[in-house]
Amino acid sequence: MGNTLFTIPSLRQRHGRGKAGARACPARPSRLNRAAGFTMMEVMTVVFIVGIMAAMAAPSISSFIAKSYISSASNDLIADLMFARISAASIGQRVVVCGSTDGANCDYADATGWQNYRIIFVDTNNDGIFNAGDSGYPTPLKSTQLSSYLRSNLTVTMSGFPGPVAPSYTNNSAFVISYYRYGGMSTPSNAGIFKLCVSGTPQGRTFKIDYSGRPLSPTPVSCP
Repeated sequence: MGNTLFTIPSLRQRHGRGKAGARACPARPSRLNRAAGFTMMEVMTVVFIVGIMAAMAAPSISSFIAKSYISSASNDLIADLMFARISAASIGQRVVVCGSTDGANCDYADATGWQNYRIIFVDTNNDGIFNAGDSGYPTPLKSTQLSSYLRSNLTVTMSGFPGPVAPSYTNNSAFVISYYRYGGMSTPSNAGIFKLCVSGTPQGRTFKIDYSGRPLSPTPVSCP
């Protein structure tokens, strides 16, 4: 064999870019250079799915909010009752808890006031009425204002409270809770039941106050 020289073409020659007049191959655009975005159909599909999920979640969120409010309302009421009971035992005088529509005067006709304000006062003259004969009047021992949401959506029902029966009482409303100086109810028959309902949820809370004056733990209850 003769001496034959083999020449290895360069990379540019192999791709046809090293020869004169040769057409260069167009470079492929990289993925980074491609236009990114969504089609109108994709956007509409996402909006449709989000709308369905929001519609399904709305009732659950509303119910969750209502349940949190009813839990807070029952716990706050129990805390006020316990405060009145402890106060009666500590100062050795009768302490009364009542509902109030205006935050200054007790409501004796029904439980409507319990849905707005609660007034706790020392019933110095033992008449069951918050008046000038009571210690600290017109400033109560404690006053609780419910939130605007609860004032519009809470319903309080009281049953089994015959009123703070006593010969000296001029007011024996069944919608007033009276604690004797030892922290108990006026009589064993004064024990009763609170029921709290909030619009937006079919389940409320109820709890009983036993004759010792101690509120028992709240339990779920059906609301109309």
